[in-house]
Amino acid sequence: MQTIERIRILDDATVAQIAAGEVIERPVSVVKELVENSLDAGSSYVAVELTGGGRQAVVVADDGRGIAHEDLTVAVRRHATSKLVSASELFTVRTLGFRGEGLASVAAAAGSLEVVSRPSGQNFGARITVRAGHVAPVARVAASPGTRVTVRDLFSSTPVRRDFLGSEKVEFSRVSAFLSRIALAWPDVAFSLRHDDRDVWSLPAVADPVERLEMVFGKGSRSSLALVRTSPNI
Repeated sequence: MQTIERIRILDDATVAQIAAGEVIERPVSVVKELVENSLDAGSSYVAVELTGGGRQAVVVADDGRGIAHEDLTVAVRRHATSKLVSASELFTVRTLGFRGEGLASVAAAAGSLEVVSRPSGQNFGARITVRAGHVAPVARVAASPGTRVTVRDLFSSTPVRRDFLGSEKVEFSRVSAFLSRIALAWPDVAFSLRHDDRDVWSLPAVADPVERLEMVFGKGSRSSLALVRTSPNI
């Protein structure tokens, strides 16, 4: 006789990992979520550091507005965001992130997530750590203004997903390409990239978008450009 498989409700940890897989596919997905948070926070610089192509560690630091200490425990939960209050705002949202899934998805996909943040006007920072679904109490720490997020051991609890990642070189190249595109779109923000304790590139903030383009593509790229003017009233 054939056995009928029973339908059951998945536990919260499994649900979180499945949901995280829809957002976090590889190291560049982590970098995207964190860098977009930094830009939404009004940062003037964003520093990204990778270890092992991002498979071992991803660190994103900024000088943005920071997260209020009392909000840290909420920030790492699903459906938690400061960018949206009601469904009606979905049609007018102007931030890069708004789903309230970013940090929670990163935490579910990684071995550990650490967030250290110090809002401007505060004399000290606060740290929260999520490891294997366990959220440690918020601790008071010394920190520079802004936010620093450290993600370690991506997909350590799901070896099958980790096996689908590319080599360290491939994953690093994906992150570098993504950051270059973001840097082109935000010339007034400084960006830097480090890999395995080595400075890869650093782009200072500039007022002229063409100057940023030359930083990314080389000095000769200006002569290959064509000026296009647009109007929002068309």
